[in-house]
Amino acid sequence: MPNPYLPSDFDENDFSLTHFQPDMVLTHQQLNTLFGYLMQQDAQTRTNLIGVGVVCGLEVSHTTISVPSIKVTKGCGVTTEGDFINFKEDKNYFSYGDYVLSEHAPYQHFQNINGLKLWELFTETSTGNIDKQPLNLQFIADKVVMLYLESQLKAADRCSGVDCDNQGDKLQNKLRILLVSKTDAEKLIEKSHRQAALACTKLPRAKSPRVRIDTRPYDISFRDFKIFLSNVSKDFSGILSYSFNEIDEVLRDYSINLSTIESWKSIIKDKTDKNFKDANIQYIYDWFKDLYDAYAEFREAACCWMTTCMPNPTWFPKHLLLGELTKTGCKHEFRHYFLRSPAVLDCKDGRKKAIWLYDRIGKLIENFNISKFDPNTKDKASLIKITPSKSRISPLGERAIPFYYNTEIRNFWSYEKRMRCHEKDIYSYFLPSPEIPKYTEAPFGFDIEKLPFYRIEHLINQDYSEAIKTIVALRATHNLAFSILPIPIYDSPIISDVPITIMGSVRESSGAGIPGANILIKGTTKGTQTDFNGNFKIIAKIGESIMCILLGFKSIEKIVDSEKLDFVLVEDGTGGRGILIASDSSNSKKALPKKAKLVVKNPEFTDGQAEIEMSATRAKRVPPTPFEMLMKLFPGIEHGAGVPQGGTFIIVYQSDKSGKSGPIVADFYLPYYLDMNIRKVANEYVGSAKLDRLIQV
Repeated sequence: MPNPYLPSDFDENDFSLTHFQPDMVLTHQQLNTLFGYLMQQDAQTRTNLIGVGVVCGLEVSHTTISVPSIKVTKGCGVTTEGDFINFKEDKNYFSYGDYVLSEHAPYQHFQNINGLKLWELFTETSTGNIDKQPLNLQFIADKVVMLYLESQLKAADRCSGVDCDNQGDKLQNKLRILLVSKTDAEKLIEKSHRQAALACTKLPRAKSPRVRIDTRPYDISFRDFKIFLSNVSKDFSGILSYSFNEIDEVLRDYSINLSTIESWKSIIKDKTDKNFKDANIQYIYDWFKDLYDAYAEFREAACCWMTTCMPNPTWFPKHLLLGELTKTGCKHEFRHYFLRSPAVLDCKDGRKKAIWLYDRIGKLIENFNISKFDPNTKDKASLIKITPSKSRISPLGERAIPFYYNTEIRNFWSYEKRMRCHEKDIYSYFLPSPEIPKYTEAPFGFDIEKLPFYRIEHLINQDYSEAIKTIVALRATHNLAFSILPIPIYDSPIISDVPITIMGSVRESSGAGIPGANILIKGTTKGTQTDFNGNFKIIAKIGESIMCILLGFKSIEKIVDSEKLDFVLVEDGTGGRGILIASDSSNSKKALPKKAKLVVKNPEFTDGQAEIEMSATRAKRVPPTPFEMLMKLFPGIEHGAGVPQGGTFIIVYQSDKSGKSGPIVADFYLPYYLDMNIRKVANEYVGSAKLDRLIQV
């Protein structure tokens, strides 16, 4: 209830108090206003300078030993009206009775819930005329424990044993321990409070998927990399949707709604699809790693964002939910967890920072932009730049800004620097302007020991012969500690002259063969059909595609390579679909896997599905490519758009069989330095002549 001592029109920013004088006559208004003002100041000190909610203790549990009971531990809490509730000792409750609302002082929060049903808990020593019943497990299964400070003004007796002067009304407060159903408890706790308290446990935990470095021919690897990134795109979009659903009420307070999330998801899909066409695809991978890191930082910040400036007095003015008796997770769903004031927090702007970090995810999505350079630039090698940075161990905002973002991202990169107006101190490919600090403009002229990673950017799609000169020159100019290892790949897959016999069968799930299915080599007229038993045999080469055409389905295509059978999931316009249920693979260079299976389902078949099975063998080992030799010799390469201090920067570029270099298509790094001493280790494996072609810088 409102402060009964203050007038209803009391303005806490414009008021006067009586200055008492000797022998003056005091009125009840003067005394009430003074007492009410002091009472209000005390309450606001607690709520606005300390916090509201359950401070400590007040844990609830139930036991089934001998007689069912409910235990509430000692603790304290503060309501949003500033009432300090002090529960001095653990108490066990063994019985309950109906709490009839009409028999007690009205409380607006209870009156707002139609059909609200409450029960009061009693200890063994409780007295009174209430009809009590022993607790039972079925009754308490869906109940939440609540503390309620019942407050009401009661008229005092007009006469005492001495005289009949007016004795004044009494403000009576009584702490009740009540039970309420989970359904009604939802209406007694702010949804944003509940979501914020549970964010740390309910927000999805997510880490960036790691791509497997592929040693197969470039076009095959490129295709599978696109599939990988497409799946990552869908995965992160799903995280955005799921996280929003868990904290939607909190985010709406900051103008982030469902349409915002859908817009971000649409941009992710559009920008991913748009940049699938060339080697810049590797920067999509970097972009998603940034997004996952940004999300992880937001989620971590959400674990300590239970703070608010000036809590709303109407949230829980006289009640505190302590939690449900049967938890479904590691934290209570229905508990008024403590909301701290910024005055008592180390991270005084915890909520503000967390929301800023969530909004930063959207800014990273909106400002991703690879295609912002003039394609007609004559000296493209001059666009290559090395920028010092912290590694991915450090938070995103402490690293250098990659080149694939618009310059506007600088204002949304680092929360700490943004709050201090130090955005121009952030290292990046693009320099801020005007008034650029010298240590930002020329970072390698200052201390870089705390910046152990070198971002090497804008070399993809550039001619290798020109780009390598620029990188070597920059390394020498800035006196940087890393080695360079160029690796050529061929313009097209290596097609072996050794024929491969592909044998397989097309049959129903019952085992009966399906005759007449067409088995073709893509792009040629070569092919065959399954025989009466559904079996077939066809000869193909490494890199060629085998197609199985079955009535009612789109073609099922398999690219023959040295490692595994790879089927493409298909669906036709009539609702038929192909579903991959098993696929064996092998890293052996001596033989293709023995068998792989694809089950295809179509309602036109009698039993709704048919099964295609293929197997293949090879007679001769294909010589490893330079990239395969690198992977054999030095496993563990990663892509990071640069290289750590003391590491090896690997440049992958296209080359024809004559040795003429083409554009750079990828870059990787090893976390250690490779120099000519690797010859001692590698000579026996690859031979000195082949090693000479590997080590060029």
